[in-house]
Amino acid sequence: MKIRVFFGLISVAILMLAEAASAAQTDNHVLHAVPPPGKVEIDGKLNDWDLSGQIEVFANYRTRNTYSTKAAAMYDKDYFYLAVLWRDPTPMYNVVDPDFDIGSGWKSDCVELRVRTDIVMHIDCWYSTAKKRPVIKIERGSFNEGPMNLANMVQKYSGMPEGSKEAFTMGDDGKSYTQEIALPWKLITGQGVTVKETGKPFAPPKEYKAGDTFDMGIEFLWGGVDGKTFPIHRYADLLKEGTSSREFFWTAENAWGTVKLEPKGNLKLPPADYGETEAYLQKTEGPIELAYAMPFDGFATLVVEDEQGHRVRNLIGMAQRAKGKQIDHWDCTDEDGKLVSPGKYRFRGLLHQGIDPVYEASYGNPGTPPWDIGDGSGSWLSDLSAPNSVTASKDLMVLGAETAESGYSMLCCDLNGRKKWGDRTFLGIYGLSADEQHVYVFLSA
Repeated sequence: MKIRVFFGLISVAILMLAEAASAAQTDNHVLHAVPPPGKVEIDGKLNDWDLSGQIEVFANYRTRNTYSTKAAAMYDKDYFYLAVLWRDPTPMYNVVDPDFDIGSGWKSDCVELRVRTDIVMHIDCWYSTAKKRPVIKIERGSFNEGPMNLANMVQKYSGMPEGSKEAFTMGDDGKSYTQEIALPWKLITGQGVTVKETGKPFAPPKEYKAGDTFDMGIEFLWGGVDGKTFPIHRYADLLKEGTSSREFFWTAENAWGTVKLEPKGNLKLPPADYGETEAYLQKTEGPIELAYAMPFDGFATLVVEDEQGHRVRNLIGMAQRAKGKQIDHWDCTDEDGKLVSPGKYRFRGLLHQGIDPVYEASYGNPGTPPWDIGDGSGSWLSDLSAPNSVTASKDLMVLGAETAESGYSMLCCDLNGRKKWGDRTFLGIYGLSADEQHVYVFLSA
């Protein structure tokens, strides 16, 4: 992170920061898919793409340098194409084994598509570091009750469903990557789905063409350092206007946004509105102009001081500013809103491209460290239930909890409570026993 500091002098003869607001997040409603400008090669490179319909996605503008994506879509008569450019501190790191546990690919560096064409389906796309290959998992049917319920569909899980394509390229900075996906229309429509009760396709063949639309929401998930247990960051976007059901997104079918198949490319879309109110942008007013230059798109902090270096006013703090010449204003008041005395003043500034957050702690977790680390010794027991069983053998103890989500339902530690290993797979632990070689688990029905 580059930080630049500067200062300037102000002369006040007799001599307002707007109120700070919470950081903006994206709220996209439509993804415009355009026809490709030529033949599309799925190679993880986007030089053959028309990106004019691209949207940006982030949960917090101020941390988008660490966790954000840009998504674009194209289509032709055979395929729906999706490209995702990721900002990620640990890019393309997902060690879930798709041959053993393909349903857990969402736990690290994965995009999940919630699609409703003439059928509801859920598509997980990621790069398996464990197997060194791309993975696409398609699950047809709704998680809600109804004729499209998952239980009524014949599922064919695959590491790469027939006809689908996916490729990745790592960014040169080591903190980004590009994901390119091609999904055949026949895979994401009801014609390719068999109903268990009848043995027949769910719907007749359907062709998508210019002017058509379908529903789709997107969940972006960034993994932690172990690449397999639980996302360290997640954001869902592409929602219907007026909805905000981002939490249990897989069930919020009526909140999923719109994919619009445009007849032509090279779109001229209006700039995205991130909810950047004047308060968020920290617009300033006053007779004194404070001119400076931003060497990059980023953030600025400005303060005003008297000749002795005493702080008079905190003018703006981590305010979004674009590259180039900038002018902010001072209304000649101090922190209490009172006019300052005539005299000489100076302003100082700090410029940077964003502060990258670092995960430091988990509330209520006595692990050392309290967060997950690669060798499995971090974090501690369950995040959902208290310990309910314990056993010991020689100098080790094993503790169990009924269930866990991002924590551990069972762990082994030394007599000082230092964790040796943990397991998340057991649910309903009711009792434990151990000998010198084995741990025995009693699971409730």
